[in-house]
Amino acid sequence: STLRLFDAHGNMLSGSVPFNLWTNLTSLEDLYLQNNVLSGTLKSDICMLRSLKRVYLASNYLEGSLPNLSCLSSLEVLVLLGNNFDMIRTNTFHGLSQLSVLNIAAQNIYNILELEEAAFSGTSAEVVLSGCTIPYLPSNLFAQSNRTYFDLKNLGITSDHEHVAENVTDGDLVVYSSAVSQENPEIVEAKGKAIP
Repeated sequence: STLRLFDAHGNMLSGSVPFNLWTNLTSLEDLYLQNNVLSGTLKSDICMLRSLKRVYLASNYLEGSLPNLSCLSSLEVLVLLGNNFDMIRTNTFHGLSQLSVLNIAAQNIYNILELEEAAFSGTSAEVVLSGCTIPYLPSNLFAQSNRTYFDLKNLGITSDHEHVAENVTDGDLVVYSSAVSQENPEIVEAKGKAIP
């Protein structure tokens, strides 16, 4: 089929996403199914749509673990905010070098979104996690130098843009990169307060 765009957003579609019925849509690049009442898990059947570039499944009732999406090598935008996902496994987005926006914000507040080590390996996407309940951030989440933006609002993490001693209060930890000089006013203040 030569269908490149399928837009059924806001149509009160319900049930699971029937990717297995779309095997002939090999040219589909844009899939808009946001603002429906789709439920169930997102299955690996999505890999049958290998030409997908933009996928919008926001504001549905999808749940469970995200499948490995490395099969979608052309994927540029993936918007899953406002669902009920609870697990992002290692290498879920591995090798998605075209992925520029990954929005998984605002998952159900009662679910804990677990991020396994290397969940975002191989992608330089803008990652939006705001409004998620995350027990910890994997140690390598920020390791890739080509990642340009993380939105971590509402995770209890603050970031100050101006480097002044007043930014260091009674915290448990000051996070900084090796690019920050040891003479930085915040580093000096943290050392003075014995904050690691």
